[in-house]
Amino acid sequence: MKYRRTPLPFQNAGRIRAVKMRQTLLECREFDWSKISPAIFGTMFQGSSAEKPLALDLQVRVINVNKGHNEKILGRCEVLRGYAVFIGQVRDRQQLGLSLADAITDAIDFCVSNGILVEYLKNNSPEVRNMLFTEFNLEEAKEVWFGEGIEKGIENGKLDDATAMFAEGISLEKIARITNLPLEQLKEKLRIQ
Repeated sequence: MKYRRTPLPFQNAGRIRAVKMRQTLLECREFDWSKISPAIFGTMFQGSSAEKPLALDLQVRVINVNKGHNEKILGRCEVLRGYAVFIGQVRDRQQLGLSLADAITDAIDFCVSNGILVEYLKNNSPEVRNMLFTEFNLEEAKEVWFGEGIEKGIENGKLDDATAMFAEGISLEKIARITNLPLEQLKEKLRIQ
């Protein structure tokens, strides 16, 4: 079977990491899996069903690819280095007073004329522009996270109150009315059938 190499979009630093993961997966296809017992994968899938789907946790290491950071990594990966140069160019142009749209356009032109990410930027410049226009706003995200934390804290407080009320002999129905917590959630928290 012949595999065709397709370029991966990298709309942010997180997408760049996908290149390494893809390379690892491609290397895995070369491995002789006939010597590996399928039983090692069994426990991963035991207990999963349509009602209880398999849940996997993913940990991702985020690295800073901005100018002056992680130079060693940037020196080993041309695409990542190109991405860092491109984002640096956008930021430099914004600091000179250009609008985001003009800064992106100028940075694309700069990179293409200097041999940086040429193929990708020529083929995907509309997607690159759209991605940068919907720029992540860290301050807004922090506000949302803070609000979610408060909500979670209030819910945890209600659950703690419900546990104390139940220990005092108050009925689940009354606890549900007082705390505005769903009866099923209370039963689960208090481990009641």
